[in-house]
Amino acid sequence: MRHGSTPLRLAPRRPGWTGRPDSARAAGPPDDARRSDRSEALLLAGAILALALIARFVPAARPLLVVPVGLAAFVFGRRSFHLGAAFYLLMLPFLDLLPRQIFGIPTLNSRNLMLLSLLALVIFRPRSRSEAHASGAGAVLALTIAVFAWMLIGVVIAYYRHSVPIGQSLDLWINMAAVVAPLFLGAAAAREGERSRRFLSGTLLVAAALVSVWALSGHLAKVAGGGDPIRMRSAGIFGQPNSFGAFLALALPGFLVLAAGSFPPLARLLGAGGALVVLTCLANALSRGSIVAAAAGFAALGLLRHRLLLVGVTVVAVLGGPLLLPSIVAERFNETFVGQEGTEGLDSSAFTRLEMYRAAPEVFRAAPITGHGLGAYPSAAYRVGGQRLARSPHSWYIQVMAEFGAIGVLLFGAWTLAIVAALWRQRASPSRLGAALGNALLASTVALAVVCFFQKPFVDNELILPLYFAGVGLAVGVSVPAQRGASAGPRSLAAIPKE
Repeated sequence: MRHGSTPLRLAPRRPGWTGRPDSARAAGPPDDARRSDRSEALLLAGAILALALIARFVPAARPLLVVPVGLAAFVFGRRSFHLGAAFYLLMLPFLDLLPRQIFGIPTLNSRNLMLLSLLALVIFRPRSRSEAHASGAGAVLALTIAVFAWMLIGVVIAYYRHSVPIGQSLDLWINMAAVVAPLFLGAAAAREGERSRRFLSGTLLVAAALVSVWALSGHLAKVAGGGDPIRMRSAGIFGQPNSFGAFLALALPGFLVLAAGSFPPLARLLGAGGALVVLTCLANALSRGSIVAAAAGFAALGLLRHRLLLVGVTVVAVLGGPLLLPSIVAERFNETFVGQEGTEGLDSSAFTRLEMYRAAPEVFRAAPITGHGLGAYPSAAYRVGGQRLARSPHSWYIQVMAEFGAIGVLLFGAWTLAIVAALWRQRASPSRLGAALGNALLASTVALAVVCFFQKPFVDNELILPLYFAGVGLAVGVSVPAQRGASAGPRSLAAIPKE
């Protein structure tokens, strides 16, 4: 072909070139992406269902499944990282069917094998130069490492100050690290692109709904068999109602954002159904602190995005609260102020927490800079108040202050602020999913801050926080392109999606 007298030369094609830019080729046609999502979801569900059925109905095979479960996470992660992370998160509810340890080593189990295989993929995954310089997640991830490095030093401090066995403190450290590790999994999955973020975000909601429906069905079956509902508090696979309530308080904002956001009708309907199930489970768990935390998270979500919804629910609660509130929930709160002599009119649970808060400053002053060390709180409290205080502090804030000192308090404070800042930036993301993640996780962070007054979610139960931290990792990863794009110039407010 000629243009006048000059031949028009075409550049040679690159191998695999399809005529579309790299981003378009990576995304693929929408129909292909949807088919791929469905096939991956079916593959994932089939693998988890097969493993769960074998573990449930063939008890002799359970020890043999521990290593294959860890290898399956690696295989899924090699296929696509969001698939490996989704397999890990969806397997967590079923891990009680497998042995809790291998060769008598408590920290050698299926959960940790899955985490190690996936983290190995994160560490050794090749990175492009542009990705290496994308530091939106840098502050959060760096502070996460700093916090756990100081906690590891706390293992040594606890041994020298209170003779806490190193193995005991180290097991506690490993379990806490496993709770937070999904932060890295979510951040790595977010870098794979919008499709990976969407897939893993859906996985988080599916996992939360699975746990809630499972617990609710078991609780209703027990109540149907007879008995006092207030003495048969729902705990599900958590085994402890307060831990289950904390999980529900963190999960609720995600369903509310899906129900009230600008999503397709079916997604909004599923979000409303999920929120209804979570609220029902929360009422049956009868955890007072978790109900307060869920209310705080809802208020934060209303202030962030859905102010009219917040005003409407508040008016209904004030005018019709006594009629709408389940009687067992009202009775549970009334128990707080029905105490025995010597408990200042409080029940034993509330009075114990009050005692811990009163003793906290004295325990802190005994080791104000470095703290008493990881796992040393009972010993440190015993020196202050005797046997009556030598137990769990029932508050994460007290435990951080006593065990990690001023250095630990500053590190945890900086880490929390970095997470809040990343989530706050994410609210202005041009991605509808990114903005929804920012709003939901900020509300969950408020709920978590309230939960930490009454519980120790980092150590009480290994299932409370993994979904939350996986979501934070997704949001942190999503915030990277938003920050880099923002530096190129001002962004129109019209580009920010409204929910």
